[in-house]
Amino acid sequence: MPDRPTVVVIDDEEGQLVVMDAILSDDYHVVCFQSGQEAIRALDQWPNAIVLCDQRMPGMTGDEVLTRIRILYPNTVRVLVTGYVDTPAIVRALNDGNIFAYFQKPFEASDLRLTVERARRSQEVRLENARLQDELMDLRNRMEAMIHERTTALEDENRTLRDLAESDGLTGLFNSRSLQMRLRDEQERLLRYGQQVALVMADVDDFKKVNDTFGHQAGDAVLKAVADAIRRTARQGDFVARYGGEEFVIIAPASGEEGATLLAERVRQAVAAEKVEVAPGKVVSVTISLGVAACDRTDGPTLQEALRRSDEAMYRVKRSGKNGVVTWTQLRHMLSTRPQSVFVRRPASKDTPVN
Repeated sequence: MPDRPTVVVIDDEEGQLVVMDAILSDDYHVVCFQSGQEAIRALDQWPNAIVLCDQRMPGMTGDEVLTRIRILYPNTVRVLVTGYVDTPAIVRALNDGNIFAYFQKPFEASDLRLTVERARRSQEVRLENARLQDELMDLRNRMEAMIHERTTALEDENRTLRDLAESDGLTGLFNSRSLQMRLRDEQERLLRYGQQVALVMADVDDFKKVNDTFGHQAGDAVLKAVADAIRRTARQGDFVARYGGEEFVIIAPASGEEGATLLAERVRQAVAAEKVEVAPGKVVSVTISLGVAACDRTDGPTLQEALRRSDEAMYRVKRSGKNGVVTWTQLRHMLSTRPQSVFVRRPASKDTPVN
């Protein structure tokens, strides 16, 4: 790995790459690509890079490239470069790509160096904050372990109160607090024993429509029915929690992505078979969208990152028609290989410039 910060430059014009490399190479390790697809496939080597991406390129525009990079490599710092005023593209890049900054061509060398330097400082602050948060989490975990040791004698007396505190009052499933504690425990087991762990994120489709049409009591009935279907379908040893609102999470210990995908499909079918009475004489069917992600000790991601990945995969199902299952592997392959997609929504217009 280079000692200097890495800057990844993406531009279909070779001359522009040469200019930017010449401006930045004294202070940074500069890597150049002429297409977004090529850069996305290579970014595994520089997951903390500063990424400068041109907007007008064939295949994928810059805002879509940066959106995909944001999902696959959230620790990058992303900058959009545009040679013309395109407010919708900038807004998309800000909202979907979460870019740090944008600047226009032609540019002064000093402006480019200043923008990259600001991005570098922002990256350093972000990484330092992450390190401090990890230290704080470790300290908190050690303090919790000490407290647990000192309160073992009270465990039996507090069992009922703890169960109430860790359960969701509506569905009877574990709640979000319990989920976070279980994720921590599974992370420790993962590091100690090396078993695979998979996560399934599920979200009720069109839940707001049920509430708006039939009222919140009907919405509660739907959530209870979905929770019961998930509880019946989950395997012994799986951990099922209500994550919040209409979202549910299944932790599948000792399970890889393939096994968790089969579980997710069974859950999807079980929920789809439910008939929920939302009003006297009114019965509705419900569907859910599910995302799957897995990790093991040798594969890098923490369970918190796997939770994020399962959420991104689930959201992709939402954007693709709902009532389905998508894995992180499928989402990663699509974002890394497809030349163009509707992943970034654009208004249909004959006047929209084409790169």
